[in-house]
Amino acid sequence: MINEKITLYNGVKVPVLGLGTWMIDDDKVKEVVLNAFKLGYRHIDTAEAYGNERGVGEAIRESGLKREEIFLTTKLIAEAKTYEEAKGQIDLSFKKLGVDYIDLMIIHSPQPWADFRNGNHYYEGNLAAWKALCEFYEAGKIRAIGVSNFEKEDIERELGDVQEVSQYVQELEATRKYLENIVRRMIRLREQASGRRYSEIIEKARDYIGQNYMSENISLNLVASSVNISPSYFSSLFSQEVGSTFVEYLTGVRMEKAKELLMCSDKRTSDIGYEVGYKDSHYFSYIFKKTQGCSPKEFRSRGRG
Repeated sequence: MINEKITLYNGVKVPVLGLGTWMIDDDKVKEVVLNAFKLGYRHIDTAEAYGNERGVGEAIRESGLKREEIFLTTKLIAEAKTYEEAKGQIDLSFKKLGVDYIDLMIIHSPQPWADFRNGNHYYEGNLAAWKALCEFYEAGKIRAIGVSNFEKEDIERELGDVQEVSQYVQELEATRKYLENIVRRMIRLREQASGRRYSEIIEKARDYIGQNYMSENISLNLVASSVNISPSYFSSLFSQEVGSTFVEYLTGVRMEKAKELLMCSDKRTSDIGYEVGYKDSHYFSYIFKKTQGCSPKEFRSRGRG
């Protein structure tokens, strides 16, 4: 199964079984990919949003394999919705990967992750991104291009010709049927081989927040950087796994600590606000009342009354 391939519309052959590298840190992914090569994997899937293209590229160069033996897939960041942004991000992927060509590059999502499936299809932005991909494809720098997470409506608007789209869709349907049994086996292999869950990256983020919530400078960008993924991708993943936004979660952590200090110490409320990350005492009181339904002083009085 590991050597099975399917043929794309332009004749490019893709190994059916590939190694996905989402949630593998950039400083760890090289070892993982090198081990995958030893097991016989030849298809490696990464993305700019995964934050590990550099490590994947290092593994490819150090593998001892001929470049043409490896099928490399990466993804254009979902937030690139102008021609210049897309072209710049494609160039950045080449720089990070350190390769002469990419086998398959796809638009990661029709919408930026922070706006995923919210009704805006970003038709013009996706056309601009597609134009940039086409230029690299025509120049021979990318062997195949495509899309990810797109709905039929998105594809029709992007390619323009519904009949031509139908031909693509029919081929995709045939491929889907061919892959069904393989996918079932792949799921079992993925569960056995990976052992990693999406919650792991969130737990790392929670630990970071728990250790740094008192810093006035803590931000979504800073926490995303600590777990090596893009801010927009982290924001979407965090909300999905935790059930609240990053700001809501951080505020909750700060409020719980503030309530603990209000009940267990005689510190002034302004000092407590400063300790939990609010330099402005008035803003601390405002946030506390907004989230807890009473002022810090009222909370302390009720608790000790």
